[in-house]
Formats: sequence, structure tokens, C-alpha cells
Amino acid sequence: MGTVNRLQGLQVVDRVTLVAELDPYLSVGAAAQYTSLSPRTLRGLLSDLAHPLPHHRVGARVLLRRSDLDGYLAQHRRVGTPLEARIERLRAKRT
Repeated sequence: MGTVNRLQGLQVVDRVTLVAELDPYLSVGAAAQYTSLSPRTLRGLLSDLAHPLPHHRVGARVLLRRSDLDGYLAQHRRVGTPLEARIERLRAKRT
């Protein structure tokens, strides 16, 4: 919040500063830098038939919204198997 003055027991706000988080559009190159993926990999995800990466096409230019990119990556996150479970599976195969 901004500056607050006291006037007859009431708080009066002189100024309010709003901060809004931006959700910018990224080019394929900027999205590649943001995700540490190659532009080629991202272009492949755009045309993935099962799970295409959400995007906007303006003429020949492809734009990706940062929030769509974050959501896509979160939705396709994989968690590895704990090391102990891998060891147990290997031991089970040997016997």
C-alpha cells in the first residue's frame, strides 16, 4: 500500500500502488531460453497430436503465453522412481 495518514482516528490512504504480475507472450526463441529446451523441441511439441503445446499463430510467427507454457510443463511433469525401489526391482529380477 502507499502512504497512510491518520485523520480523526481514521486511516486515509494517499496513494495506492498496484502491482500486477505480467503474463507475457514469448517467441519460440524466448520460450526456449525460458525452459532450457531447444526451439526444435518446442516446435515439435506445438504439433504433438496427443498433447499439443498451447500457442497462438500470428501470420508466420508463433507466440506462447508464459502461463500456458508453465501449465503445460507442470501437467507433463514426471517424477522418477526412488532409488530404493529401483534397487529392489533389480534384486527381484536377479532371483
